[in-house]
Amino acid sequence: MNNIANDNSSPNYSISIDEEQFSEKELKAINDLVDQIYILDTNLVVSYGNEAQKGVSNVSNKVLKLSLSKNNTSFNEDFESIIKELEKLKPNENKSNKFFSNSSNSRLLFDYHKTKLFLDSILNKFQENKLIIMQDMDNLNKLKKQLCYYEKTLSMYILAGQKAIDNVKTNILPKFANTKKYQEYIEAIDLFNRKLYDLNVSKTICIQEELELNIMITNDAKILDKINIIMNTTIPLWKNQITIAIGIANARDAIYSSSDFNSAANDNLSLNTKNLNSLLKKFKKENSSLTEFSKANDELIDIISSAKQLHSDINSKRKQAEYELRLYEKELEKNLKKVPT
Repeated sequence: MNNIANDNSSPNYSISIDEEQFSEKELKAINDLVDQIYILDTNLVVSYGNEAQKGVSNVSNKVLKLSLSKNNTSFNEDFESIIKELEKLKPNENKSNKFFSNSSNSRLLFDYHKTKLFLDSILNKFQENKLIIMQDMDNLNKLKKQLCYYEKTLSMYILAGQKAIDNVKTNILPKFANTKKYQEYIEAIDLFNRKLYDLNVSKTICIQEELELNIMITNDAKILDKINIIMNTTIPLWKNQITIAIGIANARDAIYSSSDFNSAANDNLSLNTKNLNSLLKKFKKENSSLTEFSKANDELIDIISSAKQLHSDINSKRKQAEYELRLYEKELEKNLKKVPT
């Protein structure tokens, strides 16, 4: 009987399923499914696990549709166009030119607004695509969960089928050795093994689709990260640098204007200094004759003062002499009156 039970006349599709991946609840469901399997029921065998296979097929179609709708090339072109536009308007490290190559301050502002209009259009497009990508990622994650569910379900179907076949080989085939029923069971086992193999192929598709979804989700995440970096870091940083550059350009123009003003003021000061020096030279030349005149005038004043002083002294002495003469006359008259007649 043991030789009959281990009969290898039917093909052996060896599929390894690890029971440790299942919870106790899932193992109980598997055992319940084993009890429901009647291997001689062709309809049951053919339809075994069909719902899970259809689910995998539907998810695969959705994944394919999403994959075909992806156009990462457009995003890459947009990223490159942004970089090129920013490269056109950036500080020029060549000191032989102005701060911006071939750009005056007004030209800088014109180029800035032109670039800003382009960037705004791209950013609006990015904002719309960002919402689409986030929605796609949400859908991809949902599909991934469905695939994980179907992978687990297919594994449970396969394990239940293997247990059912082992049960037939161990407990049923020995009872029908050398009978027509025995051959029916052998053929049923072969058909069921083929079905389990198909289920395993569907499970493999699940695993491959999960890998594909992981790649798509990762790519979407990278694109979303690029968009966020450009919108939240690159563009604000570029605007900040442009603001600084415009401030530097304005300061540079102010310095040039101040330099021109100072140069004009220095020219005027130099001219005024020359005129003043010339005037001083003329004044010095004329002042020499004026000094002589002043000296002569001082001498004349001294003479006049001396004359006035002399005249004053003479008047004083004359008055003193007149006073003394009047005293002398009075004294003489007094003495004459004393002489006897």
